[in-house]
Amino acid sequence: MFLNGTFHGLYTVNFSKDEYLFNIKKNQTNRDALIYANQWGDSTRLQTHIPYNISYPWELVWSSTADSGVEGNAWISDSFNKMIDFLADASDEEFVNNISNYVNIYRAIDSMLLTIATNASDNYSKNILWVKQDGKQWIPSVYDLDSTFGLRWDGVLAIGSDAYLAKTENVLWSRLYDNFYEEIVARWGVLRNGPLSIFNIDKRFVDFHNMIPANFYNLEHKKWTNIPSATSNNIAQITKWTIEHLHNLDQAFGVLIDEPTPFNIQLNTDEGLSVKSYLTKDFSRVSFEESYAFSRDKNTGYLSTKKGDYFFEINLDESLEIDNIIVTGNYGKLLNPNETNTNNIYRLSEIDSDVVITITTKQKTIF
Repeated sequence: MFLNGTFHGLYTVNFSKDEYLFNIKKNQTNRDALIYANQWGDSTRLQTHIPYNISYPWELVWSSTADSGVEGNAWISDSFNKMIDFLADASDEEFVNNISNYVNIYRAIDSMLLTIATNASDNYSKNILWVKQDGKQWIPSVYDLDSTFGLRWDGVLAIGSDAYLAKTENVLWSRLYDNFYEEIVARWGVLRNGPLSIFNIDKRFVDFHNMIPANFYNLEHKKWTNIPSATSNNIAQITKWTIEHLHNLDQAFGVLIDEPTPFNIQLNTDEGLSVKSYLTKDFSRVSFEESYAFSRDKNTGYLSTKKGDYFFEINLDESLEIDNIIVTGNYGKLLNPNETNTNNIYRLSEIDSDVVITITTKQKTIF
């Protein structure tokens, strides 16, 4: 964002929570509603009734009967509290046979697994949108995902990749886990081979990252010198954490995923140079991009192929030149820009182990 020619930082425009997110049409006679668990509390954990007027810690986002006032919306809290009573009172057999009268269990399982997969630590019971369409089942959906992939809301890495809660104080989740465990495990396998695969998650982040030109990231780091993405909250950290976390979950669920084991690529560099790293020959997929003017000692990238090529582009201050590039680990060849026919791009071929790349510079000789 620029104001009067001054750069004020990178921002995203996000969708507000409303009925259009669920394709609910206004001006209908159906009983449609959207409520939001916006704080932690016993009722958001589905342990006690929600307030009659859907007040704190809840929020009434939208309803088809809103114009009728509190009395016109009484059916919403009544319907939701009947679900809570069922969760508390039903035997396991009754739960299995009748939960679909209250909740769309398939959407509930997906919502639960997405929260666990990303370790959305602020979404286990709050930050859940509950939608009811045509007066039928309640459907949970996560919202406000600012504490995910091991990060806090402020972008600081704070949660280990081995931290996850399959069973929580959320009563619905606990009962699903106790009574639909086989279905949960089966669904986990399907999701891990599709939307929650390492490749798909990495690609989504990379594609989003590449929407913004590199020079704007440089402006961002100059504007906010202590921004978390200088050390965490970047593609390298997110990919590393996600790989470890999802593999831990695979083991916890006893699901064997045929997914390549990634290799660790560590870069050690001098000051005064920046490195862009790529995993494909057309240099379209950036594994990570860090300016060593801001993170000067090292950085780590992650390959998601068992054996592959790694490309890195070195940009130097005008007064410097490459002194030496030392690579340790199992690989084929290190090709320089002349051999790759590219400007400043080196190729490390057939990587087959963890690799450390050390780049040193020296002052350019002037004759």
